[in-house]
Amino acid sequence: MREALPPQTVAILDAMPQCAFLIDANGELLYQNVAATRLRCELPPNLPFDGVLSYPVKMDGETGWLQGRCSPLTLDGLNAYLVQIQVITHNVLNQLRLEKFFDATREGVLFYAQGIITDINDAGVRMLGYDSPNEIIGRPLMTLVAPEDQNFGLENIRTKPETPYRIRSIRRDGTVFNAAVLGRSIQRGDQIVRVLTFQDLTALDEAHQEIERRDAQLRAMLRVLPVGIGRLDQRNDLIFANDALLELIDDPPLPVSAARWQTLVHPVSPEEIQTVLQHAYAGAVIQRELRWTDRQGKLKWVMMLAAPEIGPGEQIHGVVVVTLDITARRAAEEQLESELETQAILLREIHHRVKNNLNLIAGLLQLQSHAADDPIVREALAQSERRVSAIALVHRGIYQNAELAAVDLSRYLSGLIHNLMLSTGIDDRVQVKLAVDGVLPLEKAVPFALILSELITNAFKHAFPVGRHGVLSVQLSLPDGDGARQLIVEDDGIGLPDEEKGGTLGMELVRLLAMQLHGSVNAENRPGGGARFTLRFIAP
Repeated sequence: MREALPPQTVAILDAMPQCAFLIDANGELLYQNVAATRLRCELPPNLPFDGVLSYPVKMDGETGWLQGRCSPLTLDGLNAYLVQIQVITHNVLNQLRLEKFFDATREGVLFYAQGIITDINDAGVRMLGYDSPNEIIGRPLMTLVAPEDQNFGLENIRTKPETPYRIRSIRRDGTVFNAAVLGRSIQRGDQIVRVLTFQDLTALDEAHQEIERRDAQLRAMLRVLPVGIGRLDQRNDLIFANDALLELIDDPPLPVSAARWQTLVHPVSPEEIQTVLQHAYAGAVIQRELRWTDRQGKLKWVMMLAAPEIGPGEQIHGVVVVTLDITARRAAEEQLESELETQAILLREIHHRVKNNLNLIAGLLQLQSHAADDPIVREALAQSERRVSAIALVHRGIYQNAELAAVDLSRYLSGLIHNLMLSTGIDDRVQVKLAVDGVLPLEKAVPFALILSELITNAFKHAFPVGRHGVLSVQLSLPDGDGARQLIVEDDGIGLPDEEKGGTLGMELVRLLAMQLHGSVNAENRPGGGARFTLRFIAP
């Protein structure tokens, strides 16, 4: 049959890149071109004359789609038909995806031609308040648009068919809503059709309005706060500031460049500002007290807190600063410090004068005891003198201590031992061991000092007769879990006679003083010789 065809016809058919067949009116094959032979392409079954047929075939083990198109052709009086085969797998898959999207998307999708709606998906039907697509298909597209926006809609379709825009759409019940619309030209089957996707913006608009309302409320609250609040961008430009901060920096119009607002800081502090911002941009929250100047050039103290502004992806997009004018607070603190220093000076002077007065009384008692002929009277006056001196030593320890409300026990005890050794005439044959630390408040220091004076004096006078050597030990424990401390005064002397374990005037005084400390005292002889006095009391 090849020979029966004109050579130019054969050349044209063989030059076609797609498979091509020539058949007669009975469907008998007259010729197939080179491409059909090479690709082993076959005539599609049931192909209508002067028609198109799409059908699936196996291609490389997978299902593909071919399309056959049959067209009449007259060759030298012979009525024949030209069949062309082309692969349309890509088009079919796109169509399937389109149909799937059409049915599954929550956005409204409609097709139209010459201004008439030809199809609409279920989501669009629901969005417009209808029950069925048939209620919408066949209607003019503009009947879905609010009258005041119809000209705008027509203009967009005519001049900007694929540009997104907002339009007011109308529902079946007559209510109007804002819709986002986007037009496209796509292939649907064998045709190029126009499609519109539309989305109800009501919820989104309400959300935006709520955000704007809350943002306005927040800005209003921020503006009236007494603390300054500002926001710096990554260039350190001040892009937001409330009234308190604007007042502090001379109320300039926003935004304020970094170079501008940093010149408003007192010259002593610019490097401190830079340090604060560097820490904030590194992710830290930092607080400093800085010196600023107000619009009249008056020096102000400002507490500044800077924190990083964390955005999407944990990226730092700027810095939020909070400032508080603490000029009045700093002035009050300085005044308070000055008043406290003045009070401290007065208290030291009072304790100094009390100490001097007590020393004067002790001196008078000493003079009186030297003038007394009766040994009993002389000893009574000497004991009184030692007790007054012990109290005077407490007041000396207070005015010499940095803390006016407490006594340094280690320093106090060293002074007390020295005074008592002088007053009792004890010499270096008695070694004194001290293990005392910490402080006592004034209200406990006086009774504690008198107890120590009584117990140490008793040891010096009675534990070591003339010529006897020994050791006197004074130990004070730290507070235990109940806040109690324990004082132990012990010696390796001759021990206590039975009557001195509880009945003497000195021991009675010690017990009374121990009660003032909310404590108790116990006297006993040591197993290895000597006496031991144990005082347990509550103290910090």
